[in-house]
Amino acid sequence: MLGNSDDIALPLRALNPQGKQHLNLRLDEMIAFGAEEVAAKTVQEAAERLGWIPNRFQVGLIIVDDADGSWSNRYITDYRHRFQHQNEVKRDWATALCWTSETWTPEAIRQEVLLVIYRTIFACLNGVAISLQDKLKQEGLASVFAGKHYPALSSAQTARVKELIHQHKNTTDDDLAFAYLYGDSVAKAAGRKPAGLPDNAGLCYAHHQVLELGIKPEQLIRNALV
Repeated sequence: MLGNSDDIALPLRALNPQGKQHLNLRLDEMIAFGAEEVAAKTVQEAAERLGWIPNRFQVGLIIVDDADGSWSNRYITDYRHRFQHQNEVKRDWATALCWTSETWTPEAIRQEVLLVIYRTIFACLNGVAISLQDKLKQEGLASVFAGKHYPALSSAQTARVKELIHQHKNTTDDDLAFAYLYGDSVAKAAGRKPAGLPDNAGLCYAHHQVLELGIKPEQLIRNALV
């Protein structure tokens, strides 16, 4: 990982050294449909849509064993990857995590690469998201840009999420943000205090807010570059 240097040379922060045999099966599947070729085409798509991707960026795919590998709690790793990625941003990396618990297709790879590219460039332009409000903004824009689908919350659920976010929009408490973003079942499993919310409550809310307001994620990046 050091590449004969005194710094990390490859973006493998989420690599699980205790991954099991099924990780190799996922790797074979991804090689078979050309996952890296799909990622390369997606980088070009993102550059055309955004009008800019720094040439120095390294975009990569990392298979993470959340199905049966020690050390990889799916949601804790995911949260850190979304919001505690200062070291990757500093080194000009944008890495897409491919979980062994999921089946990967060319379209799934495309969405994941678009997500991480938008998230990384957004952080470069605005700084890494610290407050709950900024985290929701980042993820809502990134998910719409990538064409990722989140189900709409019910009116009662939306009202509950909106109320909580309004109360705590400036919080920098990671435990609180974790519960709001992923919902009660994930919060409990990760040892965090639940907030009375359904699965992926904050992520669903943020996604549909961007859609309902008609915000164009590409245009925000283009405007920031003018």
